[in-house]
Amino acid sequence: MNFKNNQTFWTDSNGLEMQKRILNYRPTWDINQNYADDNQNITANYYPIVSAVAMQDVENGKVFVVMNDRSQAASALMEGEINFMVNRRIL
Repeated sequence: MNFKNNQTFWTDSNGLEMQKRILNYRPTWDINQNYADDNQNITANYYPIVSAVAMQDVENGKVFVVMNDRSQAASALMEGEINFMVNRRIL
């Protein structure tokens, strides 16, 4: 299945509402200028999620939602994919 989300996804970081996220975009500053020659552009596109992350297909309007049971970080770095990151610490 070809799922085209147009580099846009939604995250829930406070348990109250979904925030629209666009890869490599910040409304208040130019992320491309700050991360142009840096590998941190991948980590700059991960966002905290408490309960859900979602993406919508721009062609047919279908929505894909993943509900998680613990705090994680999520991103949609590739078209049609959702990536999760869990912080683990070993003593």
